[in-house]
Amino acid sequence: MKPTKPTGMSGLCLRDRILTVTLSLVTAASMVPTRALAEVMADTSSATTAAALAEASASDAASASIYSTYLTTSASSTGGTYAYAASDTLWAWAREKGASAPIDPASLTYQWQVSSDNSTWEDIPGATTQSLPLASYAGRYVRCTITTADGSSSRTTRSRNKVAAAGSVNLVSVSLSNTGTLAPGDTLSATAKDASGADATSNASVTWSWYASDSAYGTGEKIAGATGPTLNVTSDLLGKYVYASADGGYGAAKSSVAGPVQEAGAVTLYKVTVDASGRATVGQTITATAYTGSYTQTTSADVVHYQWQWAASSTTDDSAFTDIPGATSATFTVPEQTTDGTSLLGTYLRVKATSSNSVVSTSVPSYYGTSTQDPVGPVALAGGYDVSSVKLSSSVTNAQVGATLTAQPQYQEASSWGTYETDLPSDAKLACTWYAADDAAGTNTRELTAEDGATGTTLALSSSLEGAYVWASCSALMASATSEKVQVKAVGSYDLHHVLVSPTSGTLLTGATATATVYASQLSGSNVEVTGKDGVTLQWYVANAADAPAEEWQPLDGCTSASIEVPQAAAGKNLKVMATSGATSVSKAFDQPVADSTTLAGAVARLQNESWRPTLTYGTDANVNDVLLAKLAEEGVETTGLTVRVTSVSFQDTNSNATVGISTADADNGAITYFSCDTSKVSNWNMSSLQTVSSITFALTRGDETATFTPNRTFQVPWDENAARAVLQAKADAITLGFADGDSADSVTQAFTLPASLSGASASWTASDSSVIVTGESWDSTLTATPTRGSADTPVTLSAAVSFTGYGMPDVTVTKDFPITVKADPEAVAAAQAGLANKVEAGFTYDKVKAFSTGAAVDQTAVSGDLQLPTTRTLGVDGKYYAVSYSSSDPLVSFNGYHATVVRPLGTARTVAITCTVTDKSNPEVTATKTLEFTLSPVSEQEIDEAVSLMQDARAGYALALLDGQSAANVTGNLRPFMGAYRDASGNLAWAHDRDTQSAHPGIVPVDLPGYSDMGGMSWRTFKSSRPDVISHELLAYTKPTDNTRVTVISRLADERFQAYYEFYKDDPMVSDQLKAKLASLVNQDVSATFTVAGTSGQDAPEQVTASCAVIGPNASGASVSWAPETSLAVEPGTTAADLTKQVLDANGITYDADLYTFTKDGTSLGYDAATGKWWQLFINGKSATVMASNYVLKEGDKVVWYYSAWGDSLPGQVTGSVKVIGKDASGLDQVWADTTSLTLVEGSTAADLSEAAFAEKGLTHSSSTSTWGYYLSTITSPVDGRELGWDSTTGAYWHLFVNGAASQVGASSVNIANGDEVVWYYCTDSDSLPKSDALVIDPTATRPTSLSAAWPGYKGTGETGVVRGISTPVPGSGTYAKLDWAQSRLTTAMYVNASDAIIVNGEVYDAAQTRLYRRDASTGVVLDEARLAASVDSTARLQYADGLILVPLHGGRIQALTADMLTTLWVSAAFPTSTSSSGKAVDQQLLSSITVRDGKAYFSTVAPDGSDSCGGYVACVSLADGSLVWSHEGTDAGYYWTGAVPTSAGVLTANDAGRVSLLDAATGREVSSVDLGTRCRAQLAVSGNVAYAVTTDGVLHELYLRADGSLTVGCSVRFGSYSTSSPTICDGLLYVGGSSSADVTRGALFVIDLASMSVKHEALVPTTSVEGQVGTGDVKSAPLVSVAADGNTYAYFTCNGKPGGVYAYRLGDAEATTLYQPANDLWQYCMSSIACDASGNLYFFNDSGTLFKLDAGATTTVPGEKGQGGQGGNGGSAGGTGAQGGNGGQSGSSSTGGAAGSGNGAATGKGGVSGNGATSTPAASSATTASTSSSEDGSLLGSYTSEDVTSVTSVGDKDDAVTGEVPATDSAAQAGPPIWPIVGTCVGAALLILLLATRRRDKSDVTEGRRG
Repeated sequence: MKPTKPTGMSGLCLRDRILTVTLSLVTAASMVPTRALAEVMADTSSATTAAALAEASASDAASASIYSTYLTTSASSTGGTYAYAASDTLWAWAREKGASAPIDPASLTYQWQVSSDNSTWEDIPGATTQSLPLASYAGRYVRCTITTADGSSSRTTRSRNKVAAAGSVNLVSVSLSNTGTLAPGDTLSATAKDASGADATSNASVTWSWYASDSAYGTGEKIAGATGPTLNVTSDLLGKYVYASADGGYGAAKSSVAGPVQEAGAVTLYKVTVDASGRATVGQTITATAYTGSYTQTTSADVVHYQWQWAASSTTDDSAFTDIPGATSATFTVPEQTTDGTSLLGTYLRVKATSSNSVVSTSVPSYYGTSTQDPVGPVALAGGYDVSSVKLSSSVTNAQVGATLTAQPQYQEASSWGTYETDLPSDAKLACTWYAADDAAGTNTRELTAEDGATGTTLALSSSLEGAYVWASCSALMASATSEKVQVKAVGSYDLHHVLVSPTSGTLLTGATATATVYASQLSGSNVEVTGKDGVTLQWYVANAADAPAEEWQPLDGCTSASIEVPQAAAGKNLKVMATSGATSVSKAFDQPVADSTTLAGAVARLQNESWRPTLTYGTDANVNDVLLAKLAEEGVETTGLTVRVTSVSFQDTNSNATVGISTADADNGAITYFSCDTSKVSNWNMSSLQTVSSITFALTRGDETATFTPNRTFQVPWDENAARAVLQAKADAITLGFADGDSADSVTQAFTLPASLSGASASWTASDSSVIVTGESWDSTLTATPTRGSADTPVTLSAAVSFTGYGMPDVTVTKDFPITVKADPEAVAAAQAGLANKVEAGFTYDKVKAFSTGAAVDQTAVSGDLQLPTTRTLGVDGKYYAVSYSSSDPLVSFNGYHATVVRPLGTARTVAITCTVTDKSNPEVTATKTLEFTLSPVSEQEIDEAVSLMQDARAGYALALLDGQSAANVTGNLRPFMGAYRDASGNLAWAHDRDTQSAHPGIVPVDLPGYSDMGGMSWRTFKSSRPDVISHELLAYTKPTDNTRVTVISRLADERFQAYYEFYKDDPMVSDQLKAKLASLVNQDVSATFTVAGTSGQDAPEQVTASCAVIGPNASGASVSWAPETSLAVEPGTTAADLTKQVLDANGITYDADLYTFTKDGTSLGYDAATGKWWQLFINGKSATVMASNYVLKEGDKVVWYYSAWGDSLPGQVTGSVKVIGKDASGLDQVWADTTSLTLVEGSTAADLSEAAFAEKGLTHSSSTSTWGYYLSTITSPVDGRELGWDSTTGAYWHLFVNGAASQVGASSVNIANGDEVVWYYCTDSDSLPKSDALVIDPTATRPTSLSAAWPGYKGTGETGVVRGISTPVPGSGTYAKLDWAQSRLTTAMYVNASDAIIVNGEVYDAAQTRLYRRDASTGVVLDEARLAASVDSTARLQYADGLILVPLHGGRIQALTADMLTTLWVSAAFPTSTSSSGKAVDQQLLSSITVRDGKAYFSTVAPDGSDSCGGYVACVSLADGSLVWSHEGTDAGYYWTGAVPTSAGVLTANDAGRVSLLDAATGREVSSVDLGTRCRAQLAVSGNVAYAVTTDGVLHELYLRADGSLTVGCSVRFGSYSTSSPTICDGLLYVGGSSSADVTRGALFVIDLASMSVKHEALVPTTSVEGQVGTGDVKSAPLVSVAADGNTYAYFTCNGKPGGVYAYRLGDAEATTLYQPANDLWQYCMSSIACDASGNLYFFNDSGTLFKLDAGATTTVPGEKGQGGQGGNGGSAGGTGAQGGNGGQSGSSSTGGAAGSGNGAATGKGGVSGNGATSTPAASSATTASTSSSEDGSLLGSYTSEDVTSVTSVGDKDDAVTGEVPATDSAAQAGPPIWPIVGTCVGAALLILLLATRRRDKSDVTEGRRG
């Protein structure tokens, strides 16, 4: 068998392949570019291949095989053609497969043929040479058959075109002067070009035709008379598309389509609506409104044509509608019939609007796509309705003489879930006729008149109608209906239905009360109580059995009332009651015979009725028989002569280690042995069963009477408490204290431990003296006692209170004391005292006391305002351990924390002494005080007058301030709240709208309104709106109302400078009343302003709104009854449901609490009941309300109902269920198509009814069917992207019905809905179950939280400034370091996990790792919630919070948006296309930049890494609404590495990897202007005003000016370092940026640059740490966090991309940076994290160990990091398999897509590890890779792997995958030959030896981007 060479290795032998691998490895080791070597190999391979091909061609020449043929118009073998004319000569050619040269014509034979139709051919005689002159063949087809000389192979050329006439032109294109929309009168020109590109439009050989088509894709009809290259567009072409056709003799060439032809003024319509819904009446005028956008109506200049249409049924099918003749205006008055005689009664109407397109009113675009809208109808006569039925009701219960019957005609009303019957509307033109007959068959039917009592819909029943049958017939111009016939009964004759008796259970006793309740049927079908009604009689009976025949029941004399005392005569018999009315009787008997209450049997029955059982109390009850006797006496049983004894007893369980019992012996019968046990041998869970008496029987004897009693419930024998105490005492006696080495009870100097957990018991500890503090949690096994040593020995008694733990254990405690002595340490106390005194002396000084409002220095001799006193930090103490207090010698100065409120004296200055006292919390002996004197400047009356004047102006200007330029009579936008009012420099009234302005100008401020409480749940505080639905509280945000609405806003104002003065001086007799009045006018001044807010209708809102309220609660038996009937009231607009409710409750005598939680009526008070879960549930318009009554503003017609019910209950007669639809998105992920929708339907509704109602409410397009299975869904159309999903025969997926989490076994129409049922339609296969709670399900309808605040919303914090102000961040110091609050690992596999920086939202921490998003408790770091991500985050991931969403950047350039509260995914944006690498491979996009949000859009950038370069990327903008792409701007040659996109007023700024800074149009992404910096940029731009600052990787800062016209110009530049990819932070005119030192590229540094002079002010080097195998520190990649701290200093915090991977701090002005925090040794790793800061100043960061760290804002430690073991000799590469790794140096590359070699400086060896300076060891080479440092820019570490996918990765794949992230094409070729890996292994060993021996100097390319890409 002939050997076969491996595919893809053309001509290369095994030796060549091994050589390739070996040379690649050696090249990698010696840093010779692999690509150059590969090119040499490629040349060698190419030469070898060419030689082989030549050899093969020569050997196969003798057996040529024709593979293809072609024709030319010259003797040259090139330039094949199908176009030729009679003046040409054709030449025929043939080729072999794979050959570039034709077969030698000499070895071939030829035969030419001719045809007239290109179907039937004939040989041309004599035409057997290679060429054929065409002069004789014009207008016909020719071809040639070519055959090899030996006849073994033959092929005929193709013939496509006729031979053209001589002089013809070969046209190749026709173009039009306009391909867009055309209008009548336009001239359209066509241009034709020939094969040479020359214009042939006017060539005489060219003929022209024009065509018109109904669509842009259809074949048109020729336009008559249009035979030239121009077309005059006429009106008869309206709606048409046109194109030109030109023929130069070779065949016609067509142009593209132009059009459509539209009228001038035509617009593209978005939708058309009508102002009516439901039924329409004859004479009603309906108006259509056309829109060009969601809310934009067409204008009078727009041309819109209308056509009204009708359909026979309520449908949205276009084919069902017919045009109504003449109905072509925007308004339509409904006629009874059309002009062509068609009746419109019963039909349905819609309108069609046409301009440049057509829209209909039954199709409505929506947020999710197009939904349907029901047509208007049916059409009926005014007041006309089809009466579907007639109900009768009676003023009593039935039709009896004296009652009045009322006819209630019904009609079918349509709703979202179908139709239902309801009363005719008030506008119905109703006719009602009453009839009477002798019998139900209608004998002697006669119409009743007014004389008979018939008046309209009522009939008064007189005695003349007694016995007759009556009924009503009703109509309303249309179909009529008739009620049922009812017989008129005599007066007081009720149709009895049933009777109930009570008590309903147990045994009835003589002397007890038996009660009967009688019910009669009403005409409506329901029952009503008629007990005690005239005509209803009762009689009680007895018999020997409950089922005795009627004749055996004997009446009880005198027992004829509803309630009787059971007589003695009934003892032993069964009791029954019979109710009679007229001819009907009903009865009910008790099931059990009556027991004689005087007998022992009666006594036992009484006990059983009560379900009584003994309850034993230790120390009180000694005998269970006595307990029973006491109970019998309590029940009134005669106990004289009564004996009780226990005959049997059994316990639920027994145990030899436990003692318990009740005696059955004669000697001590009934004696109780209380429970005790050996707790070390009996478990807690077993004790309960050992104590439980499962059965006990008592024998009762009294004279000759006997009875037995066995309780029907179990009971327990309690613990013997003395035995329990003995158990506890033994445990207490075993306690020993855990003293420190050298300490004892007599000499305690150090902290010691106290046992808290004592095996089934616990000890709580107290100390008799504060010199010992006991700390620990209740669940700790041991507590810590910490002594404070004073100046003298201190005796202390520690007391342990020992008690049992566990359920059911006795509540007993024993106490044991442990005396100890805390030894004195007077020297330490004195030293601490002196040290503290020094701190107070240095910290409490005049220069550290500041003005409270401005922070400015204070003149202690003339204090004129409040003071900010030194805090713990200023005093140099830790507030956790020291208490600071201030006191004053004068009440003029009072304190709230560190805020000293100053009331200045009147008249003369006054000196006040302020004393600062600092005390050690752990040792009160250590305390220090210092006093400073301040002179308070007197306040003058002029100052007060000026303040009064300011207050007057502020009150007068309140309305104008809120309006902010709007008209009070026409408010059309948000009002503007303010923070303060003051006088500006000119003395004019000015308003402060931010905190800085208000602090700088103290004056008038809004204060809390009356009634506000922090705990009250109010949504208002300082600005309260009368209509929060129109103008919101506080923010005064505007929501456009329907009608013009009057809104009043109120506030309360005070002068913050004089707020305390009135309270201080109001009772001072030395102050004049006039001055007091002025001071009073400066506080609590109420102001208001009333505005008119413009509505959409232009009409004024009604003066009143009518709404109703009802209350439904339980009666004594628990049945729901009316507590307050439905009451309609007219109230003012803005009235809330709570206001209305209180009016109705007051009117009905129902009292209530302020929050409407508890209602009280007739002494019954009901609120929340924990046992039943019931409360007063608010329903609005039939649905359970989702807002508080006080927050719901009433609308016209609202129905408010309070129903005492449990969650999920519906109003009586209703049922509530929910529907959810889960489909699939385009990528196959689960996606919510309809969120959980709760609906209330009538009882008896099915899952099909509920589903249809929910689909209608959500506008979900679907189709359903019914089969033997029942109702099922065929298809649903996605509301997100319009895809339709139904049965898929390939996958077996279809719409499955799940009810309450389980797959339904019947169709939806067979599932009756109960309250609370949850219906889910899920698109899946039969084997699937509903998605688990953590599954990724996209829910576009999820509610976004609106009230969350973010202390650190994303990269560089609020506004991406990177600056925080006024908070206390950790202070770096000499010998002090930040204390670790917590550290949480995110490492889930052996491989490095891609993870994000942290953000802080609503006081919680959010971060992402791999494919999970986490929400953490900020105090502990513990995960509170997590959610699955659609893909992994990339190696750099910067989360962003905006508009209630957490935005997570994902691999592929996608963003996933999740709600911040529930972590529900709303959307995942689409991935971006791959870019092509230098080797031709596809490379995924990586989203490494920040996400910047502006105006509801997210801006970001992506990069496709290609080695250390990039091969493309995108800048993009997506909508926050749904994740849809607004625009993208592609970089085809270079990507956007970390640079992001910065929105400005002029556009979006970005920079690419080639150093090109671009300004993009914010609306389209089009590049507006650009400048080239000459060096790549890998940092986000910083913008200040109209100046942008860009950092390039060569360590240069560039200044760029953004001009008003959008142009960019380069300003100054300054070189600050040798390398940088750090994004800068600007603060107070200075720019902070990280990078590598200007002197040493291996040393990281922070640089401070003065922007005014563009000069470097400071270069702070990163402190060095000795790390084995690491050269230098690594560069600073993080964006600096700058804190303008509360202590007045400015600090910069940053990380460094080298070990140990901690945090560094720099105080502005210092010479160098300091280490703020250093992780434990085993967590040392590289670090690129930027630092997040919360509102308290705590810091968050992470490093490559996978750990997220939180640093405490205030606490410090004297060690730089946490205890831990060193990581200097790790156990192998983090992800690269086994092998030694020096110092855990980075991450290995992998064979995964997007894999990247790890970071930095740590030397690593082993399979897949990372080399000492970052070079990746590679098992194979390709021509497209380099061996430069694998940096974080060199590709994604994990690529498409997820943490669930990867457990280990070995480097045996293509190096391109590991380094560049490219996706190679699948190579399926087989490889043959002997195994070569032993040889490769030898080569690898040689290469690694070279790597270990090589010593090379590290250049800039070697230290670029650290560990990730």
